[in-house]
Amino acid sequence: MSLRSTLAALAMVLAPTLASAQITAPTSGDVDPQQIVNILQSMGKGGELKFDKDGDPEVNGKTENINFVIFFYNCQKQQQPIRCRSYQFWASFHNLSSPPTLEKINQWNETKRLAQASTDGDGRYRIKMNVNPRGADIDVNFRAYMEWWNLSVREYKQHIGFSN
Repeated sequence: MSLRSTLAALAMVLAPTLASAQITAPTSGDVDPQQIVNILQSMGKGGELKFDKDGDPEVNGKTENINFVIFFYNCQKQQQPIRCRSYQFWASFHNLSSPPTLEKINQWNETKRLAQASTDGDGRYRIKMNVNPRGADIDVNFRAYMEWWNLSVREYKQHIGFSN
């Protein structure tokens, strides 16, 4: 068999393998909280992993000069690293000189698609954004949601008249 024939035969054998190597299936979407910390740190947004009293992971970060927390849900805590099915960005604003009315909070919720606003009735005003990253590249997905979160925090601060 000539070299040309051998190479042609080898190419035919390897072609399906090479083609499938170029098409990668999406990840499961389960999130490793430490991976989120690493991404936040690479973005200059802080990033510190902590655990609540029940052993659930939380990540602290900072954007728009506001501290925020990422809460994780449906976690497989027995796995290492821990894997979680979804997460939620969360920030709280308090000590406002002119607190927003419930109508103002409702106006936000009626006009914004991703981030939701609420109050606890004791002078704390919150914004949160839920993420279900199933089937997504976590790095790309998180960075995209982080852009939405940055924008949401910036606009929410303006909406409720918060200045820091």
